[in-house]
Amino acid sequence: MPNGNYTVCLTLIETQTKKQLANNCLKIVINNVTAPTLLSPANGSKICEPSPVFLWNPFRGSIESNLTYRLHIVEVLTNQKPITAIKTNPCFFCTSGITEPLYQYSMTGVPFRNNQTYAWYIGVQGQKKEIAVSPVWSFTWNECNGVSEEGVEEEEEGTPVESVSNPPINGIPYFYLTSEQKNETVNITGDFLNLQLVNKEAVDAAKYFIYNEEEKFIYTADL
Repeated sequence: MPNGNYTVCLTLIETQTKKQLANNCLKIVINNVTAPTLLSPANGSKICEPSPVFLWNPFRGSIESNLTYRLHIVEVLTNQKPITAIKTNPCFFCTSGITEPLYQYSMTGVPFRNNQTYAWYIGVQGQKKEIAVSPVWSFTWNECNGVSEEGVEEEEEGTPVESVSNPPINGIPYFYLTSEQKNETVNITGDFLNLQLVNKEAVDAAKYFIYNEEEKFIYTADL
């Protein structure tokens, strides 16, 4: 049945006389939610970011407007399957009340351990209970290669540093950023935005997130 509020009535009728003997009605709610699908970190991937961003596609089909997400992360033990770890192991990190289909792990949270595999999933919560859950994915956290004790990436001798020029384009808003900045607020009236990122921290991968002025998540992609 489609999602919605229904009234189901049962009537007891005597077959010979067709007389109605009893009648009772019950109100029910059909609320089938399409479970969210996970996006990142990719299943079986290896990551090194200390504060990774967890991404998933939003749920669909609910008639409720106050549903939230719960992120559930557990450590996977040796010779243990991720689904078993989720069912049996205590939370490494669990949080609820998430309103957008993404969550960035806090820099102040319990740090991930080197060469440790973690299982995670997203639950959809309504009225303090999970009404839909995503599949279980896993990732392995490793310390980033080429990082010294001071936390500065060391370049191999003789390896050139790649530089990409992105000059301003006439008529498109232009912004100059550095990798030390975590966010920047910009105002644009058209559909295009041009920027130059100075990679002071020597990272080899980056991801951007777009929110509107109401801080609603809109889009994300890799650079």
